[in-house]
Amino acid sequence: MNQSADPSLIDTAAVPHRTGPLGESASRLLQHAGPIFAEKGFQGATLREIANAAQTNVASVSYHFGDKLGLYRAVIAQMRSEREKRFPAPVIQTPPAGQSPMIVLRPIVQTILSRMLACDENGWQHRLMMREFQQPTVVFSQIVHEYFRPMFELMKSTLGQLMGPQADEATVHRMVFSLIGQCVYYRIGDPTIPHLLTPSQIDAVMDIDALADHICGVMSAAIESYRHGRFAGDAEPLHDSTNVSVETLPSDSSCG
Repeated sequence: MNQSADPSLIDTAAVPHRTGPLGESASRLLQHAGPIFAEKGFQGATLREIANAAQTNVASVSYHFGDKLGLYRAVIAQMRSEREKRFPAPVIQTPPAGQSPMIVLRPIVQTILSRMLACDENGWQHRLMMREFQQPTVVFSQIVHEYFRPMFELMKSTLGQLMGPQADEATVHRMVFSLIGQCVYYRIGDPTIPHLLTPSQIDAVMDIDALADHICGVMSAAIESYRHGRFAGDAEPLHDSTNVSVETLPSDSSCG
């Protein structure tokens, strides 16, 4: 793991210097800091450039946010707050006996997809988060802890209950990451999809309600298969149950 993502490196003192409602200059700093951080990264952005764009002075950064890291934290926090207000985490209740796991899973999947796909790929918020993932700062661990972990724990708890007490922790974790992976593809695969599908096909595929139904259906089938002992781990290994040789494969079957 990148050392900068180590929780021990988080400067817990680097928080907004002042509390309470933001003043006009603080709001302008947040408004202009985000796009600059997205374009140049935390290290490349300068306080003077941000202050000039916000039509204020560098001292106002220290007054409102403490330092550049405090301003960066505030930008990330504002992004997270706006996204969570728009797409709050669902409250999960135990489903009635005999009901499909989809009833429980769907609000979770809907929230994940909505948060991911609502972000404009060309917007500065998306570019800033991609920078943070690719070049983590000391804020990365805070993002994971405050933004991603709550949803992860919700998925872990929900899937664990649906799979039953026979599911060990590693199996539940794999199921969680399988769910996340299905959702994430529609974000990270977005540049590829237009080369594979027509515009009308994309509209049909990328409909969030349809995606949520599809992913929930796949996960529900996997859960039911696991609960009835038909999970992959209980099946015969593929290499023992097939006699397919390289020579029998079509010549155009290369993955390259």
